[in-house]
Amino acid sequence: MDYQTKQFRYDRLVNAFFPDHPISEPILPYEKKPVQSPKARVTSAYSSTVFPNGEFGVGYVKPPKKSAEDARQERGEIIGRTIESAYRLHTLEDGTVLVDSTDDVGRLVPKLGIPVESSQAPKKYGLKGITSHGRKMLRNAGHCLDVAFRSRYGYLCQMGTLTIPSLEPERMRIICQRWGDIVRRFFQECKRRYKKLRLPFHYCSCTEIQPGRWESRREVGLHLHFLFVSVKVSNNWSLPDQWVRDTWRRIMTKYSGCENVPKNLNYRRDAVKQSSAAYIAKYASKGSEFVQEVADEMGEDCIPSQWWSMSASMRKCIKDCTYRSRSEQAELLLHICRHELDEYLRYIRVATIEERCIDKVTGQEVIGDRVIGYGGLLTPVGVKLFQPTDINTRIKGLLAYTLDNECGN
Repeated sequence: MDYQTKQFRYDRLVNAFFPDHPISEPILPYEKKPVQSPKARVTSAYSSTVFPNGEFGVGYVKPPKKSAEDARQERGEIIGRTIESAYRLHTLEDGTVLVDSTDDVGRLVPKLGIPVESSQAPKKYGLKGITSHGRKMLRNAGHCLDVAFRSRYGYLCQMGTLTIPSLEPERMRIICQRWGDIVRRFFQECKRRYKKLRLPFHYCSCTEIQPGRWESRREVGLHLHFLFVSVKVSNNWSLPDQWVRDTWRRIMTKYSGCENVPKNLNYRRDAVKQSSAAYIAKYASKGSEFVQEVADEMGEDCIPSQWWSMSASMRKCIKDCTYRSRSEQAELLLHICRHELDEYLRYIRVATIEERCIDKVTGQEVIGDRVIGYGGLLTPVGVKLFQPTDINTRIKGLLAYTLDNECGN
């Protein structure tokens, strides 16, 4: 296309959209736009996580792999569209059709996919008992409750324990299968009762297989241990023992379908005198050694899918008070772990993986352990170094005392 033809197209196009605009600029030779280089990959870095109770983890983070979307973009595909060289038509007001082939047009490309069904059934969740993440969340929940309510007059952290009565084997199996619904319904009833008293219900819970009943009678007796804040209201506790027994029996009767549930179910309530985190952690570690044995003998249906739970307010508090860093703070924590500085560390764990490498001296392949990270617990001095000074004030603000002064819960 010569210069005059290009100039004619330019003039007609400008006149169509800007009739009053004078045509004085000559058209410039067409140049392709430079192709944008792919996004620079994030360089490797160290990442650290410090929880509210001082537990931490620090390690080497590999750069993220190239996502499928980035790979499609580099190949010319953008979210189901393929960039193809095609003609774009411009129709002017007088009916003149101009052809422009300089632009790339995104045409839809149909995605043909056939769902593939796996021949293997999905593995049941919870067959290994409570996870290390669950134990860590429970310890942090107990720590946050101590910080928020230990010095609060009229508020007391207590530990409740509920058990399953001895029923027919089929009824016991049904209870194990619907254990998650039973626990959720019980805490919903507790939340409703607290709401009538204008109080928020902060709690965390864990499930345990009672060792004595399993070893003596081969009976899967599940225990529910829950840590909660009890409040003195009109000389009565906010969660009376008899109300808990009646509510638990009503829920057990509904979900098991058995009308012969004993009236006075076993319920124990203990006041936490020292550390709530240590109290709940003790129960979270009990009964896990029988999980595999129960699954092999009674079947996977007798293993609950969920071993721990907590209120939304507790989750939000732990999440908002957990600090993650990929900057100098992570490198400083890594330096402390490498040199095992006792002033900042109560205990430390080293995470390693098996790695094959070539010995530079002998040239032979050797197998060794490679350190990829550290975990542990900080001392009070280390907590002050890696956590903000107002961490306790923030925890108290996130865990409200009453519904009237809830802070974003």
